[in-house]
Amino acid sequence: MKKSALAISLLLLAGCGGSGGPGSSEPPIPPLAVENLSHPDSQHWLPLTGSFASALATTGAAQLLRIEQNGQLIQPVQGRYTLNGAVLEVDGLNYRVTPLSNSAVSFRFTLQQGGRQGSAMVQLAAPLSDPLASEQWHLRNNGQTSYAQSDSFRRALIELLVQDPDEPMSRSEATSLVNQLLNDYRSLLAPGFDVDLLPLFAAGIFGQGSISVVVDSGLQLAHEDLAANILTGRSLNLVDGSNDPTPVLTPSQPNAGDHGTSVAGIIAAEGWNNLGGRGVAPKSQLLAINLLADDYAAGLDDEWLVHGLDNTIISTDDNISAFNRSYGVTLPVMQGYSLLEEELHRFSVEKLRSGKGSLNVKSAGNEFEGYFYEGDFCQHNGAYELGLTCYNANMESAQQTPYYTIVAAMNPNGHKSSYSSAGANLVLTAPAGEDGDLLPAIVTADLMSCLYGYSGDAAATDFDNAIGEGAFAGFYPFDSGNHADNRECNYTARFNGTSSAAPMVSGVAALLLEAEPALTARELQHLLISTAKRVHPEDPVIRLSLPNGSFEAHSGWVENAAGYAFNNHYGFGLVQAGAAFQRLQQGNWRLPAKTYSPWHGTGLYGDGTPANLVIPDHSASGVSTTLTMPEQLVIETVQLKLTVRNPELLEFGRITAHGSTQTSAGSDLAVVLTSPSGTRSVLLASRQALLLPALDEDWAAQDGYILKDSVLRSNAFYGETSTGNWTVQLFDLAADSFAVADTEFDFDWIENNTVPSRLDGAALRIIGHSKE
Repeated sequence: MKKSALAISLLLLAGCGGSGGPGSSEPPIPPLAVENLSHPDSQHWLPLTGSFASALATTGAAQLLRIEQNGQLIQPVQGRYTLNGAVLEVDGLNYRVTPLSNSAVSFRFTLQQGGRQGSAMVQLAAPLSDPLASEQWHLRNNGQTSYAQSDSFRRALIELLVQDPDEPMSRSEATSLVNQLLNDYRSLLAPGFDVDLLPLFAAGIFGQGSISVVVDSGLQLAHEDLAANILTGRSLNLVDGSNDPTPVLTPSQPNAGDHGTSVAGIIAAEGWNNLGGRGVAPKSQLLAINLLADDYAAGLDDEWLVHGLDNTIISTDDNISAFNRSYGVTLPVMQGYSLLEEELHRFSVEKLRSGKGSLNVKSAGNEFEGYFYEGDFCQHNGAYELGLTCYNANMESAQQTPYYTIVAAMNPNGHKSSYSSAGANLVLTAPAGEDGDLLPAIVTADLMSCLYGYSGDAAATDFDNAIGEGAFAGFYPFDSGNHADNRECNYTARFNGTSSAAPMVSGVAALLLEAEPALTARELQHLLISTAKRVHPEDPVIRLSLPNGSFEAHSGWVENAAGYAFNNHYGFGLVQAGAAFQRLQQGNWRLPAKTYSPWHGTGLYGDGTPANLVIPDHSASGVSTTLTMPEQLVIETVQLKLTVRNPELLEFGRITAHGSTQTSAGSDLAVVLTSPSGTRSVLLASRQALLLPALDEDWAAQDGYILKDSVLRSNAFYGETSTGNWTVQLFDLAADSFAVADTEFDFDWIENNTVPSRLDGAALRIIGHSKE
């Protein structure tokens, strides 16, 4: 900080004949001499400290009278002044100022000392920054558009409506419609919904020493904004065995982008290098394993490796904060639970990092509105109309184990992203956005060069061929290669999906483990759960009407008996790095050792005899069974194992007068678990795309079974006590038959089941810790 001299005003004496006589006046009080203060070296979002007292020529008691900027008086709120381009915090005469823009900032301060007043300026030079950071709403959301809702998008959309070959609009009609549409979507840009990073940055925590493993399609090791944070020689290419997973770019797939490179940019793009954007943990380290190369042709050996069991790549002593898993397997079936898969997941969480464990951070899935296997099934079974998820996040086997941190996706207004799969197994929510046209997506790294990637010529060609010449540049100007902020196409503003949400959590994990390396993976997840922010508090309850009552298919936010609020759309809420850091500083974050209850069951899982309980068709009555848990544990997560059969559910359906026909029994099924404390969790809501028989752990179809030794996970009971009677309820909630089209399995007709489904067995397992 530097001082510059402020000229002292001349002292003027008024009156004549000296002082004290008739007609004389007191001399005016000279102004207080105050010097300008300057900060020539500043960094974007990083606080600078100073003292207004250092601007005074003399020592002695003084006080701050006011702060002004551009001639306007700035009023403080609890000692905090919100300036144009910065935030100023004042404690007495000491201040801390944080630059929030990439431009120089100045403001005027006025002091009083000994009855005299004086003013001067504090001047901050333009900070060292990253040019795209101010558009990364996930890091600091101030309501920015992040290159969405651009003028070129407005013009392109108007032109598209005017030139529509089927129903063209007049230019005035199209302009009016588009302007209204953009006004509506601007209202969805709400400040404050971000991952709350600045408190950690202010404390000098940037993820140093933490390593994130990007298990994905690859990673461009030479990317200008990633290279500095990549561990040399530590990545692995599963296709050719080398340590370079940089994707091989071919003319046949020029616009594919590299998913892993964009994921890595969210976690650990280098900060304050005047390039691109900024990672959540901008000084953390990266290594990558390209599991998804060759269309996810991963075998057991690869799964073994990507969970850290092969110490030729990952040592148990490596400071792995998280494995980021922005991928998934989507099928219209309940996938089989694998005990081997469970043990692989467990190794990462309990054995790595010298026994403290690493998080497995997993994207929840992007199938709320459907995928391609089911065709238009979820348009006709009621899922769309009711607002229920087409694919439940619990349908994927990897997401049923206790060792994955499942992450949902959120828009800039704190509401669920349209595609984000719902389920009782969700843990956290993080920003991801939409497509980057009407609503922002995520700004992150892309393959370098306009020849390849999500941005540039190849992406434009495909889009223009589908929509019309010049459409890509109009809809997505930042990615077009013509935008001043991205002329070399090294970045994209269109990355989205729960694939974007998961690396936010991985980055936060890297930050918190720098702050407290002694945290176990469980304790880290507990901190994130305990400090998550409840978003979309008005998320509505969804009830289904039935002939004999109603069924609550989605409960919105439910606060359990331990005080934790949970929602099948959001888990425990939006990850908050700053709040977790504050909780960490308060201490008392240790958890007792983890304890596993045995499975307690009935029917097949009790005495081995099928329970054969009828689930009445299209009824709010359902069928229930009680499971008693003798163990007294504080719950961390709950697993429910079920076998439910219906003889009409066959892998290839059957032929009827309507053509190839499948039963609706899987889609109609709902499952509810209620704890001894009365907390109710919907594990299946009905209307999900369970089109095929359940798979076993070897992925073989089990004809006649909706669920066969299938495991569903719920986090809604977190913190409650396990002891007592748990109630399992199963329902069949529809009676519709309807035509379908475009299913991958060539079904023509969905027919309501003519025989009732039956529950043959139910069992419960609690994972938690002893009650202190």
